[in-house]
Amino acid sequence: MTSIAPWQLDRHLLRLVGQPRVCRHLHLSLQSGCDATLRRMRRPYTAERYAEIVAEAREAVPGLAVTTDVIVGFPGETETEFEASRAFVRRLSFSKVHVFPYSERAGTAAAELPGAVEPAVRAARAAAMAETAAEGEEAFRRRHVGRVETVVWEGRRRGRWQGMTDNYLRVQTVSRADLALTPTATRLTAIDGEALLGEPCSEALPEKPVATRRSSSLREAH
Repeated sequence: MTSIAPWQLDRHLLRLVGQPRVCRHLHLSLQSGCDATLRRMRRPYTAERYAEIVAEAREAVPGLAVTTDVIVGFPGETETEFEASRAFVRRLSFSKVHVFPYSERAGTAAAELPGAVEPAVRAARAAAMAETAAEGEEAFRRRHVGRVETVVWEGRRRGRWQGMTDNYLRVQTVSRADLALTPTATRLTAIDGEALLGEPCSEALPEKPVATRRSSSLREAH
C-alpha cells in the first residue's frame, strides 16, 4: 500500500486500504519500541500510542500486513532500552521489519547527542533485533496456513510457480497449468522457509474481509 508516519494514519486512509482493489499493507515507521529512545529521536508518539494505531488498523483491515523500520544503537540507547524495544517488536509481530544499526551523519542533531554506542554493540543489537523480527514474520505466515487467499502468479522458477497475496505473502506451488499473472484462489498449506506452499483450488476468489467495528480513536482526514 504505502509508507507513512504513524500519526498520518486516519480513518479515511483505512477505509481506502479496506477497498477490494487496494493491497492489505501499511508500512508504519516505528524507529524504536522504547519511549526514552523515541524522545531522543524527537518522535511525536509513544510506543503504546503506536501499538494502539496498529491494533486499530489490524481490526479495520483483517489480514493486514504491517511492516516497519527499527533503528538500534541510537545515541544513549542502554541495554535496558534496547531490550524494551526488542520486546515491543516481538509483541507486535510485524510481517516485516527493516532493522538498521544507527549510523552517524555529520550535521544532524543526533550526531551531537552524548552516549554514542560502540559499533560492535550496534551490530550485535541489529543481529538480535533481526532474529526477533524473523520470529514475528514467521508467525504472520503461520496464521495464514489453512486459509484460502487470492494469489497472483508472477512466474515459474526451479519448477515452482512463484506468486504473492495482496498482503505480500510469498506463495509457491507446483502446477502444469500456465498460471502467469492469473489471480487464483489458493489454499495455503504449509510454511517453506520465507514462503508458503499453496494449492490452487476451484473455489471462487475470496472476498476481502471487512472490519466488524469501526476504528474509534484515529482522527478523521482534514
